[in-house]
Amino acid sequence: MSTSNLIGSFQTSRHAEKRKAQRSIPEMAIELLVKFGSSEPSYDQTERLYFSDRDWKRVKRYFGAWMPNKSGQLRELCLVLAQDGTIITVAHAH
Repeated sequence: MSTSNLIGSFQTSRHAEKRKAQRSIPEMAIELLVKFGSSEPSYDQTERLYFSDRDWKRVKRYFGAWMPNKSGQLRELCLVLAQDGTIITVAHAH
């Protein structure tokens, strides 16, 4: 899997970079998801990161009154990690 960028300690695939740009997802949003989000394993040996209700409360406490304008989009963010820790894709879950 070819990689093109580093976010925190994660490599991102070219596909993830393309989706991040298409969906206007800033790197800070991905870093917040990695820092505060929950994960669940998938059947194909990947891992899905997302914000649970509990995680989202932690994010809101972290920002306090200074919550980003697009926090609704941030709340719906999810990403998929490969076994080697590479971010495969990012999306807004619906």
